[in-house]
Amino acid sequence: MNRKFITQLVIVLIAIFSFASCKKDKQDVTQQDLAASAQGTYDVYYLKDQSGTYNLPNNGISAFIDVRRQEKDVVEMTFSVGNGTQNEDQEFGTIQLKNENSTTVMYSGSDRLGTISGNELEINVSDGTEEYIIKARK
Repeated sequence: MNRKFITQLVIVLIAIFSFASCKKDKQDVTQQDLAASAQGTYDVYYLKDQSGTYNLPNNGISAFIDVRRQEKDVVEMTFSVGNGTQNEDQEFGTIQLKNENSTTVMYSGSDRLGTISGNELEINVSDGTEEYIIKARK
């Protein structure tokens, strides 16, 4: 059961980021270092996909998102899920950050992935038929 749940979480995250391209867009130069304030480890506490809604940790399974600064408006993200003895990591590559109305918005290419506001990270994407939501906190 735990292995199946971990596998489903990894598949959901692969689906989320497969909707987004990795092409780097031209961006305006800003003075704010968005990546410095975004970097850190976020504990996932909520996940929603086509199979249901999950509050984590759940039955010993937990997940986190590690955000690492690359440039002042670029981070790399890794999603990790495990049960304490088995862990699976999924690299999501380069994510662009933009300041929109005092909220840091995450993009992969031109696709909006979600937001970082204070210590809260939320990924919210849809493929037109399915919605995927991940909420995490530093």
